[in-house]
Amino acid sequence: MGPEAVAAALRLVLGGDVSSVAVVVDAPHSLLEQAVRQCDRTLTLGREAIVQVLEGMLDGSVGPDQAHRWASFVLRPHGQTGGTYADLDVDFDEAWEDEIVEAVVRLDEIGDLIDGVVSDKEVRLLLQSLGAGAASPRVGPRETT
Repeated sequence: MGPEAVAAALRLVLGGDVSSVAVVVDAPHSLLEQAVRQCDRTLTLGREAIVQVLEGMLDGSVGPDQAHRWASFVLRPHGQTGGTYADLDVDFDEAWEDEIVEAVVRLDEIGDLIDGVVSDKEVRLLLQSLGAGAASPRVGPRETT
């Protein structure tokens, strides 16, 4: 596998694809560094990505372990050595940063002894905070001042 494949997987992960995390995490450090250089944009996690993961949890296409591994990666990018890559910084969409961080941190807690289970009700509340879901007052990008 070359840096192009790892760069593509990294873009998918930042788009909310939980199944691509393994490709990025298992890539050797040097290959991941090359892949990051090939990414043509800033490594930014947007609202749509976390919404995709949360909706997947509700419909059963994303399991708790997958959601946890994905959240753990986007919070603390790491590779096969288990160490965080200093040059792999993931930013969060500024317009939704607080809501994204809240949801990602909550998914990162999955499996913890305390608060390690995320209920469907909690997922729906997180979706609402992100402007998604039937009862949400916001649907599109939030205006910032």
